[in-house]
Amino acid sequence: KITIIANYVPGQLPQGGPNYYSFGENIRYEIHIDNNIATNGDDIIYRFTFQKKNEDPSTFFNIRLGKQNLKTSYVMERSMNGGKSFTKVVSDGIVPPPNIGPRSISSPVGLSTPDYNTLIEKSIAKASTGEKVFCGTADDPFFVDLGGIFDLGDAPRASGKPVDGLKCLNVSTIALQIDISTLQKDRKPVS
Repeated sequence: KITIIANYVPGQLPQGGPNYYSFGENIRYEIHIDNNIATNGDDIIYRFTFQKKNEDPSTFFNIRLGKQNLKTSYVMERSMNGGKSFTKVVSDGIVPPPNIGPRSISSPVGLSTPDYNTLIEKSIAKASTGEKVFCGTADDPFFVDLGGIFDLGDAPRASGKPVDGLKCLNVSTIALQIDISTLQKDRKPVS
């Protein structure tokens, strides 16, 4: 297996309401893979389109009484011919809501889910072509001393200790786990 991760919109506050971060509905997210140098352009393309549904327009809370105001789902398509044609391989993917807090996630007035990890696990989809996919927010994996960088390039810091400017902040993530034989240009297994 190969895992490919694409991150978008860094620096998100997990509890960042009332206008929570989410994937755009008027954007096509694509992951391009070039696995054959003999062909022009990319050979494999994964395409994602997202849509939101407001399940409870009577409140400004994002989560309340088992409903979500920004319930997000997606469709994933795959092209194996450089984008000439696409096949829908996930038709009803689920994006977990932001991890606002325990009352929104676990309590009876929220989603009544045991914990946030349960929401993550339930949102991992298996494509009809075998790929596993996750779309949602995740802890930003990068360490960057933003203060040092923007203090006239004081990185590494001439004096003082670097501080992770992205600590406890999220990114919007698309993660794919793909069989190597799918990515290998001649569809050969690992062996």
